[in-house]
Amino acid sequence: MSYVINYCIMNKRDTEQFAKLTIQMYERIRKSKLNAWTSWSSDDTFWIVFPNKIMYEDFLLFIDEPHEEIDQIGEKYKDIGSIRIIWEEH
Repeated sequence: MSYVINYCIMNKRDTEQFAKLTIQMYERIRKSKLNAWTSWSSDDTFWIVFPNKIMYEDFLLFIDEPHEEIDQIGEKYKDIGSIRIIWEEH
């Protein structure tokens, strides 16, 4: 079972701002030294995959933002392209 954070651009009005946000998130993962991998897919979706719940929860703690705030990030950035975040358990 793995835990996935999925960012997807619903409206591509400002992909540059979305890219900056994604790079920041990638840098946080890299600096945290968590065992996670990231990838882009053809539909401009950015994936962060964690191998287990502990790594996933550690990441939430590492980025130092309340879970509710992260869940609301799509709302926060809606003016730049309606970013959708999905928290999935696989």
